[in-house]
Amino acid sequence: MSAATIPHPLSALSAAETNRARDVVVSLHQGCVLDFRTIYLHEPSKADVLHFLELEHAGKVTADTPRPARLAQANFEFNRLVECVNSSPLFKKKLESIQLPPGFEVVIEPWPYGGPDSEDGQTRFFQAICFGRDTRSGNPDSNFYAYPIPLIPIMDAHKNEIIRIDEPATGGYGDPLTGRSHKATVLDHCQDAEYVPELLPQGTRKDLKPLTVVQPEGPSFAISDDNLVKWQKWSMRVTFNPREGAVLHDIRYDGRQVLYRLSMSDMV
Repeated sequence: MSAATIPHPLSALSAAETNRARDVVVSLHQGCVLDFRTIYLHEPSKADVLHFLELEHAGKVTADTPRPARLAQANFEFNRLVECVNSSPLFKKKLESIQLPPGFEVVIEPWPYGGPDSEDGQTRFFQAICFGRDTRSGNPDSNFYAYPIPLIPIMDAHKNEIIRIDEPATGGYGDPLTGRSHKATVLDHCQDAEYVPELLPQGTRKDLKPLTVVQPEGPSFAISDDNLVKWQKWSMRVTFNPREGAVLHDIRYDGRQVLYRLSMSDMV
């Protein structure tokens, strides 16, 4: 195999690599039904990549050049959390303390839990963020983020069980920052914040003039080796992942390294 046909350490997984990662995980869970949420590159460490980049930019990469291992990370489907919340007697009991306005329903959105406390041991947690959705418009894309409900179910992923319901303080409108601060009618102070065009009270803006971008001779940039982008004196490798969005690697200007890594989430 030539150096040109070997995946670059900073390139996304190919379809064949993704399928191989899936098959490996499935083989380790015989008899189980697995719902994969994402499979994407487990990025090698910077220390493991820098030496390769030095050789690459010196034109010394061959098929025998040592490369970081190609690894994949796979995440299972979060629907399990929603099912656990909906069937949890503990959550149903807590929800009785909330009075939703007429026409509202509860929306449960799965979120990663973050780093567990040391006393949690090897327990794997997930959390659900709850919102109220106004169904009176009949539009399923109505913005439920405008109506947060201060109940956060926590699931033990090994037991598929809701082990507790956190009740964060809202900290608004004179409420305290600690302890339970919300009233039963917690959504009464919320207001619509729609972004779907057909739900905007005044419609979309009418004062914008047309913008036309034309490149009659084609773009000024060039893409090679799957994800290597060159534009004037700039060069960079572009990838995407479901957690950070766009990620730029090995950003150089006229051959000089400017940044090793920059992601959309870094900008935010």
